[in-house]
Amino acid sequence: MTSKTEEVATEPMHRYSAKAVKCVVDALARAEDRLDEAILRGEFPRGTFLKEVVHKFTSKPFMDADQLTEFRTVEQLYAPEEVLVALWVILENDCGEKGLLPALTVERERGELVVILR
Repeated sequence: MTSKTEEVATEPMHRYSAKAVKCVVDALARAEDRLDEAILRGEFPRGTFLKEVVHKFTSKPFMDADQLTEFRTVEQLYAPEEVLVALWVILENDCGEKGLLPALTVERERGELVVILR
């Protein structure tokens, strides 16, 4: 029996479901919107890339606990490494985002597992 992570490693172009891709695309769009708003407020100069300031957005995770649960359920991902591989593959292949890496962390205030970008 192989895990999803092992299956992805052996498939040249593993494709995730449209719903899973939408979860990641929507999360990336929200992060980019937050950056655009910060640029408009003058917090960052125009032309700033998300990769350059992603550490400043740690107060708002890339995916909160509910969004992460939805993503995991859609793809039936259970192990943390399966989640991270799926997020990374979708970010790179479907979003064209090669500079940001997903990470799982615990949101301290609520004690919930969330996704941040590094």
